[in-house]
Amino acid sequence: MPNRQINKGEFEQLKLMELGMRIRFLREQMGCLYSKHAFSTTELAKRLEVTPQSLTSIERGETRNPSFKVICQLAKVFNVPIDAFSDEYYAEAPSRLFHIGFKEKDDTSPDSRHGINSDSDVSDYSDEQQFGIGLIAYQIFTNNEVRVVMKEESNKNVDTIGFVQLLARLNSEIQMANARSISNNPQYLRDNTNVYNRMLNLQMNIFKEPSRYPRVSRQDWNAILQKMMRNSQEELE
Repeated sequence: MPNRQINKGEFEQLKLMELGMRIRFLREQMGCLYSKHAFSTTELAKRLEVTPQSLTSIERGETRNPSFKVICQLAKVFNVPIDAFSDEYYAEAPSRLFHIGFKEKDDTSPDSRHGINSDSDVSDYSDEQQFGIGLIAYQIFTNNEVRVVMKEESNKNVDTIGFVQLLARLNSEIQMANARSISNNPQYLRDNTNVYNRMLNLQMNIFKEPSRYPRVSRQDWNAILQKMMRNSQEELE
């Protein structure tokens, strides 16, 4: 049976998750290693001796404190350290990467067998533990013109969790602005999607699809901003 090591990007994702999300993430990874049917909520619930509804409730975070027996069984079924479900496991430095799945007796190199090389094929996320943040504010006018009015950067670093929380607050402000009525009174949003979860998913997508969120040099970024400001001033003149 196959197994593989969790890479650094996945470790950072797990670090941001609550217990239920971690269980679902690991269950889906087992489904990729074996078969999705074998690790569906229905099939996994049978092995845990709980109902599929109970397992779904745990994964959604509705049941926040599943029994120790269930956690032990999950650790055995996934073949992962039991403390990999805890927040404390991810708080320690450096990253404690672990394997998931079961190694075949005749397989001496499971990572290479499945096309995964934890040393060279995955990105190094060591510089994404702490980082500065920047904010650009711009106005969008009804004639589709845009004007940059503010550019601010932090002089202290934040971690990934702090970054997600900041994104959630900013996104909440935008939602409130969108929800205001003509009389300028805030209206309740019909969309009940949790803002923090949306920003958490955004951060996870950065790890999953880094090509969609390319990194550029600070020098190039400043050159882009200066060009934008210069073009804005020329239009005003």
